[in-house]
Amino acid sequence: MSVFGITPGQVAQIAADWKTCGASIADVRVTPPPGGSTSRVVAACVEFCAQARRTATTEADRLTGLGDALSRFDALTSESDRASASALGVASAKGPR
Repeated sequence: MSVFGITPGQVAQIAADWKTCGASIADVRVTPPPGGSTSRVVAACVEFCAQARRTATTEADRLTGLGDALSRFDALTSESDRASASALGVASAKGPR
């Protein structure tokens, strides 16, 4: 366990899970029932399916975006940690000032 309570591997897994869930939601296809009826029930089904598609698309985009953002954060944090460790190593090798 890291000092922050989460390891880089765990962060990477969370990002991957969010992206996978986003892709799964994006693949959901909600379609109205077949038929040419113009009844209020069919119209309600058509409207429900349209709203469900919009909601699924929004949620899929949100999860995929969160996964991408967390991946970028993880990469930047890892690079920053390496650079900081290197600078601290160089400074400590020089001894106290």
